Amino acid sequence: MKYQTLIFTGLLFFACQSKPSDTIQFSVDSHRREVKDKLEASIQNHSHDEYMGNSLRPIREIVNRLSSLSQWTQIDSAVLLIADESVEVEYYYLDKELVKVIANTNEEKYKYYYLLNSELIFVLESEETGGDNIKEESYFEKGNLLRQVNNQDCGAPYPQDYLREEQLRIGMKFNRLIGKL
Repeated sequence: MKYQTLIFTGLLFFACQSKPSDTIQFSVDSHRREVKDKLEASIQNHSHDEYMGNSLRPIREIVNRLSSLSQWTQIDSAVLLIADESVEVEYYYLDKELVKVIANTNEEKYKYYYLLNSELIFVLESEETGGDNIKEESYFEKGNLLRQVNNQDCGAPYPQDYLREEQLRIGMKFNRLIGKL
């Protein structure tokens, strides 16, 4: 019993000497990196639905090319306070042109914005809730929302009035992110 007490006391002493905050921070950063990598891979491997598949192909090709890049001209980052919520934002540039923005409010909620000639072409909104990963892809052409695809629904196209509302919602959120540059 005496030896068990000594061993327990020794283990307790060493456990108290460790830096749990560093371990936790590393774990959080590692988890974020893992989530980002999975989302980047899902962008490149997403399904090609039949509805508007051919008209979305050029957008998908551009997004796939940008997602596969590892060399950027410039990457800026910021932590913004939007609607009482802390948002970590990364801005990716090629030749001084903003082409990609990644925003996350926590480990489970990410938004990827892709641009071509300073206009949105694709947005991926991803949120993990209770083990489910909800992804919504939004495709734009000349500033107009063409199509939205949600991995939780059957893939039927949304009505035009809904797409207009979503276009406004996405545009307002994106403008808040780039308005802080």
